Amino acid sequence: MILLVEEKSKTKIHHAHQSMNIALADARVSKYLSIEPKTPIFVIERQYYARNRYPIYMSISYCRPIFTNSRLN
Repeated sequence: MILLVEEKSKTKIHHAHQSMNIALADARVSKYLSIEPKTPIFVIERQYYARNRYPIYMSISYCRPIFTNSRLN
């Protein structure tokens, strides 16, 4: 994805910021993730910047939980 952004913007990505949070899925997100509304999900936000600190690209990813019956020892 980064190479595609660099190619389309004709700018090299110099650095990125990433944050990860836990949120409750709203109706729209829960529909796309095939989960119940208000299910806890991971939300990953990334911002990519050029050397001059100009923002080039931003992405937000929503990750549904994977539930198992196993326990960690």
